[in-house]
Amino acid sequence: MKNLFSKVEISSSCCLGKKDKKDINKSLGYELLEKSEAYMIHKCKNKTSLISLRGMAILFCFNKRYFPTIRYLEENGSRYHEVFLDEGALGPLCRGADIMIPGILKYKDLIKEEFGAGDTIIVRIIGKSIAAIGEAVMSLQEMMSRGNGVGIEVYHRIGDELYSGEWA
Repeated sequence: MKNLFSKVEISSSCCLGKKDKKDINKSLGYELLEKSEAYMIHKCKNKTSLISLRGMAILFCFNKRYFPTIRYLEENGSRYHEVFLDEGALGPLCRGADIMIPGILKYKDLIKEEFGAGDTIIVRIIGKSIAAIGEAVMSLQEMMSRGNGVGIEVYHRIGDELYSGEWA
C-alpha cells in the first residue's frame, strides 16, 4: 500500500464529541478514549482522520476503521496482534513496502496468538521497537498454507509524517 502518511494535509479540525468517543471505543472493542479528555479530530485530504490528545496523534481512521499510532503504542503498550521481522526488512518497510508472508513466517514462533484477515497488526523489528502498523490481508493459518504474497498491508510506519508530526 502506498504510504498513507508520506504527507499529511489537514483539511479541517474540531473537538471530538461524547457520542463519537463512545462509537470509536465500541469499534476498537475497548475503552481507549476517556470521556473527560478533550480530543481533537483532524480530517485529512487523503481520506483519513486523526484523533489527537494534547498535540499527539493517538489514532487514525482509514476505511472506516481505527488504528493506534506508533507513538501512542510506544507510550502505552499494545493489546494487538504482533509479528516480528529481521532488521533487513526495515529499509524496504520505511520506503513503503507491505509485509510479505515469508518475512512473517520466518519468526512465526514469536507470534503469541493466531490472527484473522482484517485484524490490526503491530510489526516489530527483532531487538527493536515497533516499526509499522497495518492490517492482515489473510489469517495466519492462510499465510502458512500459502507461503508467499502480501501478508500485511502497512498503513503507518516509523519515519512517516504521522510518526514525526504534532497535531494541535
